[in-house]
Amino acid sequence: MSDYPKRDSHFAHKAFRLLHKTCFAATDGLDAFALIAVIVHTEDAARYSGPVSFWNSQLQETLGFAKWERLDRARKAAVKSGWLNYSSTGHRKIGQYFVTIPEGCGILSDTVIESCYPSKGYQKGYQKGYQDGYQDGYLKGEQERDGQGYGEGDGQGYGEGEPSIPKPFPNPSIYTPGNDVRIPQSVNSEVITAAIGRWIDHINNDDTHKNIYPNSPQEEATWRLVASWGESEESTVAAIDAAIAGQWSNLRKPESPRQSNGNSKPQGKGIMDHLDDMIAEESRNEQF
Repeated sequence: MSDYPKRDSHFAHKAFRLLHKTCFAATDGLDAFALIAVIVHTEDAARYSGPVSFWNSQLQETLGFAKWERLDRARKAAVKSGWLNYSSTGHRKIGQYFVTIPEGCGILSDTVIESCYPSKGYQKGYQKGYQDGYQDGYLKGEQERDGQGYGEGDGQGYGEGEPSIPKPFPNPSIYTPGNDVRIPQSVNSEVITAAIGRWIDHINNDDTHKNIYPNSPQEEATWRLVASWGESEESTVAAIDAAIAGQWSNLRKPESPRQSNGNSKPQGKGIMDHLDDMIAEESRNEQF
């Protein structure tokens, strides 16, 4: 193993920022990225007194690697990239590690890639939001309620004066799906879109339910659920309107005449089931 280099007091922070800035995770993988992060911050905890020691089993368990081969691939990638120095005297011997900054990367600035806030947006948005909230809330509350209580002003201005907290769909009668929502072709019609808009309005007006926001996973899960029924446009809309009329908290696939007993709610997957499916699908995609 190479001699342990002299470290500045905050070397771990600088190295980790450079690791991110050089897009290491994108080029060499998240496993190697996580391994380097563990090593460099363990060096920091040891006050940079020398290389840090780990058994393979320790790193496998803490990094969530089920097999040694996964650790081995991550370690080889980190060493090959020039970000990690590793040595071991044998397969069943403890390993010695320390992080190095590859030649050429050390000349990069480790400052932020860009300003945390737009140069004008944060201040402008904050001031506008505060003024609007004060005007619409407190002053109108004083005028309209004889000084009893405070109004309902927004006062949430960030960015370019827009609220930092997403709001439910502003005009439920004219529902437009979020730009990032993937709508299955089988239910992509104006009639079904309007029905889903009525459903979202029903949920957002019920204080017992969590709001469905534009571009949220809940919005996309609603579309996936309706598409999974495989029903006609007429049957789909009828099922949605029946759920609204019944003040149900979830949508369910319409029952066939043989399933219905006249007073039971339809059965099948609900929105949360499809939300779980979406999360599982994204997790599988991240593994490959």
